[in-house]
Amino acid sequence: MSALPPPLAEGFLRLPLQSWAQLNTDRADAYLFKLAKHFAKKVPVQLSDELAQVEFAFGQCELRSPPGAQVLRIHCACAHAQAQTTMHAVLASHLALLNRQVPVELFWENLPC
Repeated sequence: MSALPPPLAEGFLRLPLQSWAQLNTDRADAYLFKLAKHFAKKVPVQLSDELAQVEFAFGQCELRSPPGAQVLRIHCACAHAQAQTTMHAVLASHLALLNRQVPVELFWENLPC
């Protein structure tokens, strides 16, 4: 995986347990938009053309789709391991719903504290 760009908003993704994954797909921008709009029905979301920042009760998530990159980068921050497990499960299940034709498998990498 390539290095993640810094978070867009100062103070975002500052919880201690951080992880990230990426999904290589030519539909990255559509996934970003659909996930952000879906999550915004229940939790606070900030959305721009290539970035969504989501504030779940169990942690924070940044979804990024750089222009032309055909990749959705997912960066999560949680307070503890149980919250991180929940975050990963929520994201995987929602991506699976969006991508009905091909199973989605995310490989998470923990970032140093």
